[in-house]
Amino acid sequence: MDNDCQMQKNNSGNPVSSAGFTLLELLIYIVIASLVMSAGIMLFKSSATQRNTLAGSAEIRRASFMASHVLSQQFAQIGYRQVDKLLVSGRAIPLAPKESAFPAVPNEWSAGQVVKGTDTTLVFRFSGASRDDASADETIFDCHGTPVAAGTIRETQLTFQDNQLHCTTAGKTSILLGINDSVDVERVIFELGVDDNSDGAIDRQIPSSGASSADLINTRQVTARVLLASDDHVAADVQPYHFDNQKLTPTDRKLRVESEITVALRN
Repeated sequence: MDNDCQMQKNNSGNPVSSAGFTLLELLIYIVIASLVMSAGIMLFKSSATQRNTLAGSAEIRRASFMASHVLSQQFAQIGYRQVDKLLVSGRAIPLAPKESAFPAVPNEWSAGQVVKGTDTTLVFRFSGASRDDASADETIFDCHGTPVAAGTIRETQLTFQDNQLHCTTAGKTSILLGINDSVDVERVIFELGVDDNSDGAIDRQIPSSGASSADLINTRQVTARVLLASDDHVAADVQPYHFDNQKLTPTDRKLRVESEITVALRN
């Protein structure tokens, strides 16, 4: 008998079909395979989204830490004055008077003024510190990381533009925040804490852009609120966020985090 014959007989002599799947069985197989593949694709997409979200969250929190560290370090130097060794008497170690430590600059600074700003900038000045040999003692730095020696008054300008925070000092500009392509600086707010009656307590918090000459002289505290944002589609869905004491709901799928840095003027 021909081996290729499609009909064979079993032991009882009845014919048995050697054909493959029936049409119904094939359809059931295709449906099951499609469901399994769809479930696998959905699981893969979900895992990829979760990985992106976790990576984005870690990156934006790292940027938030850097923002707090860098700005706190810079703000802590605003108005820094050297000890006036000519006035040292007994155990008293007085600082150089503000008006002489930071003299007036026509059309720029009043005597004793160390901070000013606009909606998108904050400008401040501070003095360096030196060892006995007059070299910088490595405790006071500009925003480029260069130590500043005593006798040098350094002016630093922080500017928010192009989703970055720029620093300009000694004629050189660099990017402090937003240099990483995956994290942008979305908003920045600068505020000043004003001591109206010289009792050492902050009486008012005002935007740096709205400060009067008297406010600037009486500023004892600086605050920066920085809103950092990831690339779009990093989050699985829309993520509400808080900024400047408001809860906001975006229309995109970015991750956002607010860094708030508040520092009292050093001395």
